[in-house]
Amino acid sequence: MRLKLKYSEIKDYSKEELLKMKKQAKIGLMNGEMFSTKREKGISPKETRKNIARINQRLKEL
Repeated sequence: MRLKLKYSEIKDYSKEELLKMKKQAKIGLMNGEMFSTKREKGISPKETRKNIARINQRLKEL
């Protein structure tokens, strides 16, 4: 089980999917939940913020 969302994996998602994932991640952070795109358990809030940053980086490129 991988804890990181690799940047190369993000390229496979559409803009709409990325925005949806970002929204889910932010809601999860506010609720104290963990988030990853693969719905894995045990993702730390720090890693969640990194995943959000990777999603933001990809959205800027689109």
